[in-house]
Amino acid sequence: MKTAIVTGFGRFGDYAVNPTGDLAKALHSKDFGGHLIHGRVLPTSIFPAVGHNYGEQLVKKAFDTGAKIILSFGIDSSVTGFRIESVGSNLIANEKYCSARLNGTPVLPSRSRKDRVVNPLPGLRFDELKEQFRIAGVPMEPEISQNAGGYCCNALIYLVLQHLFFRRFENKVSFLFCHVPCTEASIRTIPDFDRSKTLITEEQLYEGVRQILLHYDT
Repeated sequence: MKTAIVTGFGRFGDYAVNPTGDLAKALHSKDFGGHLIHGRVLPTSIFPAVGHNYGEQLVKKAFDTGAKIILSFGIDSSVTGFRIESVGSNLIANEKYCSARLNGTPVLPSRSRKDRVVNPLPGLRFDELKEQFRIAGVPMEPEISQNAGGYCCNALIYLVLQHLFFRRFENKVSFLFCHVPCTEASIRTIPDFDRSKTLITEEQLYEGVRQILLHYDT
C-alpha cells in the first residue's frame, strides 16, 4: 500500500477549532484514499525563528515512512473551495496573527526575504481533479494560486519546497498544499463571521482529500 503524510494546523485566532488539524489527527494510521496515512498537526508558530524547521522534519518523515507525497492543508476564510497553492515566499507578512517582531522578517533567516520557490506539481492532473471534485460535490477553485499569503501556510510551503529542492529530493517526494474554507464548527465562536463566505462540511473536506490521494500521480 502507498503511504502519504497528511498535515493540518492547530487552532488560531478566534476560531473554535481548526478542521485541518482535526483531519490530520483523524486520518493518522488509517487506510484512506488508497494510502496509509501518517497524520501530523503543526503549530501555527511554524517559523524556524521561534521553533523547528518543520519543512525539513516533514521531508525526513516522508523518507522514513516511504511516503511519496506530503499533503498539507490550512483554512482560509477567503477561499471559495479547495485552493491549490503553487508558490512559497520567504516572507512573514501577517499583521493580524504575527507579532511585530516577526512581521516583515524572512521565514528562513539564512535566505533572502525576496526568495520564492515554485512548486511544479508534476503529478497534478488539474482538469481531471476538478472534474472529480465536481462529481463528488466538493467545491474547488478553478485556478491554481500563486499567493499563499504571509502566515503559517505560506511558511510551510516555502520550508518544504526549499528543503526538497535544496536536497534535490523533488523527484522522490511530491508536495501539495491546499487552502480550504472554514467549517461551521470552526466559526461557532465568531458570531459576526461573514456568512456570505464559503463554508464546507466535514464530509466535503474528507472527500476532497480522498480525491487528491486517488488522483495525484506519485
